[in-house]
Amino acid sequence: MPRGQAKITRPDQCDAAALLNLINFCDHFSFIEQRAVREVIRHRNELMHSSEMKVSAQWMTHFHGSLDRLLLQLRHVPGIAAAAQEIQEILSVDWSVSIPGSDRVDGAQREGLEPERISHVETQLLRERLQELLLCTDGQAPPDPQDLEELGKLQDFLRSQSDLEKLFQGEFCGPLSAVQLQ
Repeated sequence: MPRGQAKITRPDQCDAAALLNLINFCDHFSFIEQRAVREVIRHRNELMHSSEMKVSAQWMTHFHGSLDRLLLQLRHVPGIAAAAQEIQEILSVDWSVSIPGSDRVDGAQREGLEPERISHVETQLLRERLQELLLCTDGQAPPDPQDLEELGKLQDFLRSQSDLEKLFQGEFCGPLSAVQLQ
């Protein structure tokens, strides 16, 4: 796998972007319609490359459909049914944001989907985006100004949330300190 992922040997060892790129470019997955994979990649990139990470209800509907089409082609793969169910649960959540100052979880409460699970997914998404930005800026001389700007915004966001700052402490100490942010 490209971009520093050569030692990855199992799907559970890589992030969503790496797994989607493997499916897209590896001949082993030639049974999958490439358009379906590229559509999911496009949606994922639109969200992850958005500085505000905001999407419309219409965007979510299109993204959900793209994921369904891809997962349908992978239905024979062990574990996909369970992953598809988990994805369905996550996408069925009302992701509305609560009014600032109230002390409750964002979005509507849903039976069977615990706030801790939502928090875990959100943390994973932040970690994936941080790692992706670090890969983009690491080794580039000079790094792309847009990537640096987005990395700075993400870094500021993580530092503004004390719980996230503690959680991502290791990421800040290593590669982030080497990147000069303005």
